[in-house]
Amino acid sequence: MNRLLALAACVALATAANAEPTFSFSGYGTLGVVHSDNDQADYLADVFKPNGPGATRSWSPDVDSRLGAQVSATFTPSLSAVIQVLAQQRYDNSYTPVVEWANVKWAITPDASVRLGRMVLPVFMVTDSRRVGYSNPWVRPPVEVYSLVPVTSHDGIDGSFRFAAGSVHGARAGVAGLPAA
Repeated sequence: MNRLLALAACVALATAANAEPTFSFSGYGTLGVVHSDNDQADYLADVFKPNGPGATRSWSPDVDSRLGAQVSATFTPSLSAVIQVLAQQRYDNSYTPVVEWANVKWAITPDASVRLGRMVLPVFMVTDSRRVGYSNPWVRPPVEVYSLVPVTSHDGIDGSFRFAAGSVHGARAGVAGLPAA
């Protein structure tokens, strides 16, 4: 991953040497407390959580509480980058921030683009915002579906191409990379 990020950073800096980049910062946070009176097991939203409400303790802020920050940069009309850091309960019971996204995007045409770096796995409908609790119509995405793939990002390269066939618009994306834990 470090080599990919270094390469992506070099490409971005070399391309943007004569351009003045624009930056935007976004942040989000969710504080949620969950209760369970089950003394036989803990309620876990995903397999990477070590404990939750239930057998360990009846109330827990660890299921839904998280803090995220994202910086986006636009170097040229066709070159941009994003980095997102997320702090939430981890497998070791810490809240150590992790890099969820860190990639450079090159828009080859208005309909075709390539990204390099760490990206969110595009496996669910609300993949890009499933950790941003207040942006969803539910407290958390349905655990029965969204915990099936607990790894949320991958390191590699992906491409996207949009096309229209009559009145139907579609997109095709290819993903190559390794899961990022």
